[in-house]
Amino acid sequence: MSTFTYIARNQTGQIDRGTIEAPSMEQARETLRKRGLLTEQIQSLSNAMPWTTTEDDGSVQKNDVAIPNQTRSYLPLEGTLRLFAGWLLAWYGLVYLLGAFQYNQKLPPDVPFLQALFVSPLVLRCTLGVFLFLLFTDLHRWLGRGIGKGILLTIVAVGLFVGFHLNA
Repeated sequence: MSTFTYIARNQTGQIDRGTIEAPSMEQARETLRKRGLLTEQIQSLSNAMPWTTTEDDGSVQKNDVAIPNQTRSYLPLEGTLRLFAGWLLAWYGLVYLLGAFQYNQKLPPDVPFLQALFVSPLVLRCTLGVFLFLLFTDLHRWLGRGIGKGILLTIVAVGLFVGFHLNA
């Protein structure tokens, strides 16, 4: 008998991790299937590295049973874009802070690039776009998501951006 480590999901979608003893990997998968678990990863404990027991050794075959959409756990594109937008907004804040110091001549060295960014209408529009993206994705999450709400919020955000662009 060999010992196998596994990561599986139960019928409600909860992740179940553990070890199981079986003569082969297929027998281990079959035993987990009989327990009502959908196998995501399984590996022989003898093949695992000592510092981890859940790494995929490349021989894992995904189960044919589809997991319902509400239980899938992917990293969303929106979350990644929000992370980058947050850092971009922080950078724009730094540009405005240092630009204001230089504009008021409280910053000793003259940095033409900084002054150009500070007075640039493009940087101002990009700052507004990033802020609106963060604001409206947060509103979308707060309102409970949904494609209709997303489309409506996108139209409002684009309208605000275009209105600012035409009046600035």
